[in-house]
Amino acid sequence: MAGHSFGAVWARIYAEQYSNDVAGLAVVDSTVLVPHEFADQSEFDQWKSSNDALKALERAAYELGAIRLTASGDFERAGYPPEIVPEMAALRSRISVFEADYAEQIAAGWALREASAAAESLGDLPIVVLWASETHHDGDRTGSA
Repeated sequence: MAGHSFGAVWARIYAEQYSNDVAGLAVVDSTVLVPHEFADQSEFDQWKSSNDALKALERAAYELGAIRLTASGDFERAGYPPEIVPEMAALRSRISVFEADYAEQIAAGWALREASAAAESLGDLPIVVLWASETHHDGDRTGSA
């Protein structure tokens, strides 16, 4: 099983819950979800409340189409081929992308934190961790494993 970015957290949780169905785990540029990032749910709820105000502004930027103005640059800096940058930017600029990100990372954050904490031990499951340690201006990445 493989997971990239935030999907790597979900892959790790799946691998822990269904260990008989997973032969190995590869995580690529994984988002770090520290199981003990918040002391308790009230601390998380306080963080979420303050973050929700920022997310309301970000949502408005998506709804107004302003995200399209910056999305192309993100894909260019990541090294995507120039011919597909406009399409990637258009896909990334959809309100459904914002809503999915918010639902997974913020709204379900406490439940995900609990599931992540429960998946601390994966036994003898083979795990490969890949990440880019540095991105150069020309888009080339140097990585570590």
